[in-house]
Amino acid sequence: MSELQVLWEEFLVHWHHRPHTGLRHPLMPKKALTPNQMWAALLPVAGYVPVPLSTDDFVELLPVRWQPITDAGIRFDYRTYDGSCLNGHRGQDSGVRAQKGLWEVHYNPYDPVRIWVRLPEGFREVAWIHTTSVALPFTHHVWEHIYKVVERTGSREEHEAELALALDAFLRRAAGKEKLSSVERRVMAKSRASEAVPVPAGEISVLDVLAPSFGLAGVYAAPDPDDETLPDEDGDEDVGDGPEASHVAGGSLILSDQDLEEDQWLP
Repeated sequence: MSELQVLWEEFLVHWHHRPHTGLRHPLMPKKALTPNQMWAALLPVAGYVPVPLSTDDFVELLPVRWQPITDAGIRFDYRTYDGSCLNGHRGQDSGVRAQKGLWEVHYNPYDPVRIWVRLPEGFREVAWIHTTSVALPFTHHVWEHIYKVVERTGSREEHEAELALALDAFLRRAAGKEKLSSVERRVMAKSRASEAVPVPAGEISVLDVLAPSFGLAGVYAAPDPDDETLPDEDGDEDVGDGPEASHVAGGSLILSDQDLEEDQWLP
């Protein structure tokens, strides 16, 4: 991972910020531009197409697991999810041979009160059967703590109901500023550090939001003729004492474009 991080930083810091002889602006054909400068110059001309994101787009990015749809619904992590949308699919095969007929289920670890199952008609939201028993939001950190400390004394259904009641009591104690044990304080700290991010409903308009690429492109301006980091108009470049690189003010490393064979980022 450390090697990958070094390669990624080198790609971002050096390749995107060094002039390339193949990047030329029509109004300044003698000046080599950096990839960031070229991107910013072309963006106002070519523009971009904002694509609204739908709820399904967010659901697709959530963690996935493959579960059967039983008569009781969908069960995992000591929780049971059920709804009328599952009728007609209980005990049925999903048709996904690679997953042995199990159904694709997406879940949000920071909001476990609902899941999304991919049915033939698309994603359908399915609620936890004990959602109304828990008054406050919780994350998987709190749930894992509860099912580890609550001993099972009855059937699976009875145990799940006991977990829901214990969860609600714990959340109320934590919200009421009651004294918690050191373990409970750590659990709540983890939970609060990962606040629930709700899955938005419908489509999200990005027309009023700058695309992330704007942050990379920066604001394009004509290269400063006195900028020592840019190549001269005739293609020569001051590389200082070494043939491959030059250190400029601030300590940044500007690689030379003269020796393209040694540039690992070029084809």
